[in-house]
Amino acid sequence: MGNAARDWVDAAPVDAHFRPFEFGGHAATQALLRLARDPKRQMVRAAKGLYVKLPAPDPMLGKQRPSPVEVAKRVAQGRGVGPAGGYAAAQLGLTSQVAPQPTLAIVGRPPTGVDGVRWQTRSNPARAQLGFTEVAVVELLSLVPSAVEAPWEELVATVARLRDRDAVRLDEIERVVAVERRKPALQRNLARLPADLPARRSRRRRQGTQSPLARCGRAGATACLG
Repeated sequence: MGNAARDWVDAAPVDAHFRPFEFGGHAATQALLRLARDPKRQMVRAAKGLYVKLPAPDPMLGKQRPSPVEVAKRVAQGRGVGPAGGYAAAQLGLTSQVAPQPTLAIVGRPPTGVDGVRWQTRSNPARAQLGFTEVAVVELLSLVPSAVEAPWEELVATVARLRDRDAVRLDEIERVVAVERRKPALQRNLARLPADLPARRSRRRRQGTQSPLARCGRAGATACLG
């Protein structure tokens, strides 16, 4: 198993994650643990039962570590994980305050062994259908206006930009949270949101209003002008 694990890890791309049960239990755990303890290897033990391949270790600083939020997202994948409270506002650019520790919402009992984050439990299993940013939008809509410093108009503008970039699916958000009747603020704000949103901008129109350099994207100015 040791050689097989090394070969598998070496062939995997950076940011690939591994769970021992996917390879056969105890022997796989020991093999991955040895790789994680090797200072020259790209493997790190991110949390209990989760190993991640990162870029090559820095000669001076050693191995990198994935961020606590990235670890939490991997450990709790498929359980409606997303920013909550002030961290949701910060992630959407709607506050200047920096949370001392990221707060994440999750459906059901939070996982153990994830350091550096706070969990808030949610009971609606349908939230598992939402993405990370969609959860942030839902969490903020449940807090307006009492716990969000940005005005409603700024929140609406942010949601509109996310919608236009296909980063959030408003119809899916409406379907998922329709059953959360014990959150009147969420239901009220979600109901008023469509009327306040500007018309959706088409992709073609957005591209047409960009400068030539903006349309270059990652290719850079040289690639576009050359």
